[in-house]
Amino acid sequence: MEFTFYEDNNFYYFWKSHWLATTYWTSQSFLELFDKILIWDVKVNSKILWIVYYLNEIFGKNNEYWLLNRLDNDTGWLLYFGKNFYVYNNFKTWQTDWKVNKIYIADVVWNFRYDNIIIDFPIMHHIQLNDRMVVIKNDKDLSKGRGEKHLQQTDIEKLYYDENKNRSTLQITIKQWVRHQIRVHLSSIWYPIVWDNIYNKIISDDYLHLWSIWLNIYWN
Repeated sequence: MEFTFYEDNNFYYFWKSHWLATTYWTSQSFLELFDKILIWDVKVNSKILWIVYYLNEIFGKNNEYWLLNRLDNDTGWLLYFGKNFYVYNNFKTWQTDWKVNKIYIADVVWNFRYDNIIIDFPIMHHIQLNDRMVVIKNDKDLSKGRGEKHLQQTDIEKLYYDENKNRSTLQITIKQWVRHQIRVHLSSIWYPIVWDNIYNKIISDDYLHLWSIWLNIYWN
């Protein structure tokens, strides 16, 4: 079993592939790979083995080994795990105070017309379809949603435009997050993520160009 990871003073960062669920609600997930190490003594790098046993001892499976973020099945790259009780005791407060930034890279269709933009439309669960969210731009849109109206903010910076492929690469920062936030926000301004089968009505394929690349916390 192969894992790619690195660490700093407060977090372990593990690479998750596209099309793999993060946690236990589906038949196969990243966290189940940790379970297999503990239950079946799977052969892995000794450092990985030590980390998994440590996270299980300190936080446990019931606390999801103190996983701090969940990626959509389609989204790849970094999962973050807290590694000490300082993070455990403070992370939710930092998040509530907008001190936690999750940073992504995404490819979207067409030449993105903004250098920088903030999208802050509220997001709700779709009233009928469980696999998607909806953006609320006006009172009429409320009829499309159900449950809580999530007030989210998505900060976007344009990095590059590829004329040959007619797509733009964006850096995206979110501070408080909800399911499909980046995907549905970008679609709401007519720049869906390349190959997004749910929110991209222009192109359909089997690969989503969205990657989680960094976690940044403002400690003060």
